[in-house]
Amino acid sequence: MGFDHVQKGREWLIGRNNAWTDQCYHKPKDVYIDDPASEWCWDLNGAVDDVTLLLMVGYKLSNEDHFPSWNSGVEFARQGKKGD
Repeated sequence: MGFDHVQKGREWLIGRNNAWTDQCYHKPKDVYIDDPASEWCWDLNGAVDDVTLLLMVGYKLSNEDHFPSWNSGVEFARQGKKGD
């Protein structure tokens, strides 16, 4: 499923997700909460890490003279125009 918490682990996060679904989903508590004192405060640090990584990769690629390419014969490589 892709659930994991860097510090507390997968089981903890799945438990929190299930509790939130039971207690908050489609109920009055189903709102964005940015108060760190709240048990349901959204921790977006993982999203910040993901975006930072994508920015770093994009920045590095934008400053390169040589770009990565597909290995020959892989199904995702550009096949060219019909007739080529």
